[in-house]
This record gives sequence, C-alpha cells and structure tokens, in this order.
Amino acid sequence: MKILSAGSVDDGKSTLLGRLVHDLGAMPADVVDRLRTESRAGGGGELDYSLVFDGLIDEKAQGITIDIAWRYLWVEGEPLVLADCPGHVQYTRNMVSAASQCAAGILLVDASRGLTEQTWRHLYLCSLLRLGHLFIAVNKIDLIDQPEAAFRRIEHEIQSRIETLPHGFDSVTFAPTSGTQGINVIAASTLTPWYSGLSLYQWIQLRMRRVDADPGSPAALIFPIQRANRPSARWRSYDGTVAAGVARAGQAVQVLPGQRVTRIESIHTMDAELPSAAEGRAVSLVLADEMDLSRGDVLVSGGPLGLLVASDFVEALLVWIGEEPAVLSTRYLLRLGCATTPATLTKVLANVDWASLCEAPGGGVSTNAVSRVEILMDRPVALTRYAAHRELGGFMLVDPVSNETVAAGVVTHPEPRKLFWHEATVTPSLRMARLRQRPVTVWLTGLSGAGKSTLANAVEAALQALGHATYLLDGDNLRHGLCRDLGFSEADRAENVRRAGEVARLMTDAGLIVLACFISPSRRERQAVRDRFKTSEFREVHVNTPLTVCEQRDPKGLYRLARTGALENFTGISAPYEAPIEADLVIDTSRQSLDDSVRQVLAMIAGLQ
Repeated sequence: MKILSAGSVDDGKSTLLGRLVHDLGAMPADVVDRLRTESRAGGGGELDYSLVFDGLIDEKAQGITIDIAWRYLWVEGEPLVLADCPGHVQYTRNMVSAASQCAAGILLVDASRGLTEQTWRHLYLCSLLRLGHLFIAVNKIDLIDQPEAAFRRIEHEIQSRIETLPHGFDSVTFAPTSGTQGINVIAASTLTPWYSGLSLYQWIQLRMRRVDADPGSPAALIFPIQRANRPSARWRSYDGTVAAGVARAGQAVQVLPGQRVTRIESIHTMDAELPSAAEGRAVSLVLADEMDLSRGDVLVSGGPLGLLVASDFVEALLVWIGEEPAVLSTRYLLRLGCATTPATLTKVLANVDWASLCEAPGGGVSTNAVSRVEILMDRPVALTRYAAHRELGGFMLVDPVSNETVAAGVVTHPEPRKLFWHEATVTPSLRMARLRQRPVTVWLTGLSGAGKSTLANAVEAALQALGHATYLLDGDNLRHGLCRDLGFSEADRAENVRRAGEVARLMTDAGLIVLACFISPSRRERQAVRDRFKTSEFREVHVNTPLTVCEQRDPKGLYRLARTGALENFTGISAPYEAPIEADLVIDTSRQSLDDSVRQVLAMIAGLQ
C-alpha cells in the first residue's frame, strides 16, 4: 500500500508523517536519539519530527521538502509506504511522479493560512491521477483561536469544489490535526471534542484492509508485451507482467493493435511452467501461432474487450512539467505502457483555472499547467481511459533530443480515427523504375544567408543535366501558398517545417530527388521530418557557414533589421539555431567554392543510386 502526502509548502506534511512514524514506534532507538541531537542543533528543545522525512542537507537547512521522501513501514504485519512530497510549485513534477504510484492520498491544509493555489493544484492532481481515497488533514489546528469554525469553513470550501474535479474520489475524509501536538494522529484527541471522525492512523488501517475480488466476475486479461524472447530458433515467447485478470494456458487471446487472434500455449517463469498467472505476475507466454509481435503490443481476452482500443488519436489531460512551454506541432515521444511512438500536440482545448478548478478555453501549455489537449500519434497504440486502467491510460511525453520528460498525461477520450492509406496500383517501386533513379530528399539546413538556396539551385541544375527528375522545395516559396497562414513564432515555425517535411515525403514517394532548403533551427523538428522517411530516402546537409559571414552577406537585409530590433525571432540573433550533431554532410560555403560544394552533394546522392 502506497500513500501520498501532498499540500502547499509549510503546511506541515513532514512533521505530521514524522509524528505518525514516531508514535507508531516504527523508529529504532538510535534513530530517535539522532533526531533529538539534530533537533537540538537546530535550536529547538522539542523533537523535530520533520527530520524523519527531510533527509537532504538542503532540506534540513531550509526546513522544506525538496525531493520525494519514501518511508517504508510495517503496520500490523502489512507493508506500508508513505511518500512525502514537496509543496513548492516548482516541484510539482515530483508530486505528480509520486501520485502516479500511490493508491490513496493525504492532503494537508494549514488551518492558520487557509487554502492556497497549491492546495487546489494538489487536490486536482490527486483526483486526476485517481487516488481513490483522500484524507484531508486540516493541520496546525492547535494554532487557531476558533478551531472548529476554521475546520468547518475549510471543509465546506473543499466539498463545494469536489464535483468539478476530473475523476472525483471514492471517499474523502476530513480531520483536524497537529503534527507537533499529535492531535488525531494515532487516536481521537481530547483536544478536539467537537470532532468524532477517524484519526490519520485509523484511516490508514481502513485503507489497508484488502477486499477480495468477486470470483464470479473475472476481469479481462490485459498482458502488455515488454519484449519478444527468442533465445534459439526453436523457442519464441513474450515477456511481460499481467496487468489485469488472469492468464491461463489454452486461453484464447486477441492482439492489439490489430485483430489477430491466437491462444496461450504455455506460461513460464525462470523456474517452472505454470497453469495460470494472476495480475502482477511477471511471466513469459508461448503462443500457439507464429506471430510478429513486439514491445508495445498487448494481449487481451475475456471480460469487456471494449476496455482497450487501438488508437492513434486521443484527447487527454496533460500536466506540463517541462521548463519550456509546449509548442504545437512539435514532435515528442509518447510512452504509454510498454509502447513508445512519436506524437504531436495538435490542439490545446482548455486550461485548468486554479481559482475555480474549472477549464477555461484555449491558451498555451506552460510549466505546471494542466491542459486538455489533442494528441496525434504516428501509429496506433493499445490504450484506454485512465479512469479504466492506470497503466494503459497514463503516459509521458519525452523530448526526443534531450530525452527529458516534459509532461505526464491521462487519456480521457481515446478516439480511433477512421482513416486508411489508399494503396495505389502504381507503387513507388514502379515510379522508381520508370524514372530510373532512387528517390531521396536532401534537407539543407543552416542560417539565413548560409547559401542553402544557391547550393540547392546549382545541384538541381546539375542533376537535371544528368537526366534526373528533381524538385527544389524552398522555404520562402512555400510561405507564398501552403504556409501563407503561418507566422514566425516557435509554434508556427514548427508547423512550417512539419508541412514542408510532408510535402517532401510525398514528392519522394512520387520518385523525385527533392532538394529542401529550410533554416529549420530545431534539432527536434528536423528529427521529426527524418522519422517520416525510410533511412535510404533522407539525407541531412548542414550548410555550416559562420554567422559573421552570413551577416556580411545579408542578401535580404534581415540581419540588419534583427540587429535594430525591427525583426523579432530571427534565427542566429534573437532566436537560437541548433546545429546538427551528426549531419550526413557538412559544407561551409565560406571555405569551399560552389563547384566543390555541388560535387560533394552529387557524390552523396550518387552513392544512393
């Protein structure tokens, strides 16, 4: 059993939990002695219970929680894990990480300060991440002149907002508490005669009582495949952990995504073959039929098979934890269960207003915001609503360049799109044979004035002279038509590159050699374009001309405008350019002639023919 502790900074989370651990006798005598010594060193005569959880040097020095503190206990013979989370807004990501692993939560409110924006944020996140049971500790009640009135006021304010939360709670318990005085921590306190509810420890005991599932209502089997295991040519099995239900030998299963059906031939662990495996058991399944399955596929059987769908489009609530705001049309890696796929934020539908806990239409996605968004994935993934299943309804977004997690999300509406790729009679291979060339997109990236267009123009002329079918795709030309609705904000630039990449991909599919000239300053966006092509059909050329040379050339007068502040978001001056780390070819037009540069590009293309 894992229980979260959340709330605003200085609401007394660490002290309350520390008092609980101490009064349960769950601390060895030498640890208690050390805490007394540290408490005296801090200038206090009383035992500082917060030190039980605040173990980092900076936490002790500042008297705050910075990272998640996990404390492992045994309560009445059962394991209990308490997660003490930081209250500062900048550490919201830590709270989200802990809440995703917990089954119940303790939310603290400082009775002397009342409700804060962070209180509402944590309350919303506890609901969003499906912490079914919530204990709201109105803490530091001993510091209030009229404690019952303050308690009832806070109880009423929170109760009036619970209906607006995304998932609600199975139960909500309110209690007046004090960590320093031990009020309603272990048992009912005589200091609050007007309160007759549960103490914190009594509530924990109630949560830890296990309720056996109804054997007459078996849950649907859900088995996400973690890896395909083939140690020899005569053995193929699929490893994973049973996420729901029971896997049984001989059981018929369906594979998602897709409609393939097979059956479980046998179930294995490292030591033995099993007749069945229940939820939470890590096993290896051998299937009756030879199938090309891989990590991210899911086996399902029995029960409500409609629980899962294979979808490449979802509506979701997103907790943005990245330091930089989200950018629409930017590509991220979506990780859900065992599946990973490139995905794009296509639309922001609303943002949560922390004052009302209601959604306000539109807006951007900024740090610590909760936003309702639409996400498009590159391929269908087996998923469901988070309210139905945590593992296959919750996901992360990862920056593919920095590999940093930028968001945690929960699926609210999985909506498979009824779109199908039309297979034409004339295939790419037929076009290739007809044109007698291998198609490829050569993506030229670099600063304005680097010489991309000049080089591409000369390369295309040389290719035409050799009898090749080509097309030069220029950034400025696209903005006259297809991209005329786009400006030069970060989001618009990302969308401009995405559209250009799709055009280049279609032209490559048509059998052409495409020369695409785009500043395309973001590594992430260029990688997203590359991912849309076969490996043999895309090459990146970095026209690496120094900024000083580009600025001296200034063929369009843009650098002069950018230096005077008349032109905003100009790459190299007021906006960054991320040079390729491993370009297929690097050319510096300030050091080599145009003829030499053309020969290098032609040689690269010839190597593909």
